[in-house]
Amino acid sequence: MSLFLVVSVIVIASAAADDNCDVSKYITCMEPIHNVTFGHQNGLFQDSNDLATSCPIIKTGIKCIKDFATECGTDMIAENFHEQFERPAEFLTKICDSDSPLRTEYLKASPCLQEHSDDLEVCSTKVQEFLAMLDDADTNEKEMTMTCMYEMMLRACLLSTGAEKCQLETASFIRKALLYSPSLGMQTCSKE
Repeated sequence: MSLFLVVSVIVIASAAADDNCDVSKYITCMEPIHNVTFGHQNGLFQDSNDLATSCPIIKTGIKCIKDFATECGTDMIAENFHEQFERPAEFLTKICDSDSPLRTEYLKASPCLQEHSDDLEVCSTKVQEFLAMLDDADTNEKEMTMTCMYEMMLRACLLSTGAEKCQLETASFIRKALLYSPSLGMQTCSKE
């Protein structure tokens, strides 16, 4: 009888863990973060009043995702959890820390970046158009080269556009922000 109880408890606990690890739980964690960043009326470029509302939601979402990862593992979240979640989460945490120098730089850069957000978005299009003119990547080596080119050209465009439209101080902030950006392309560039 006691063996039956132990097996029953294990089966029930296992089923409960599976329910807790359903991808919808992760989506429930992530959706509010998306809504207060990309879905916000000012997008990613918010002022201190916006951050007062957004940051508690961001912090709760980050904790929710970390709890999910601890309980369920990181496979459902990202191929490289550190690069694709932890680094961007660290950036958001610093933006939400009122004592962080990065937050101060963000708040200085944000109004100009918001004003010129269309110019920044053009960077991705320009780079894609350039790469489309090249030969198709018919080998792994060519694919790696094109991925690396895309990443480097995109970053260069973002930095130069930031400097041109918003001055060098803003380009400096963009450079720092890109350090937290998930970049499989930059990892590709560092491979032999």
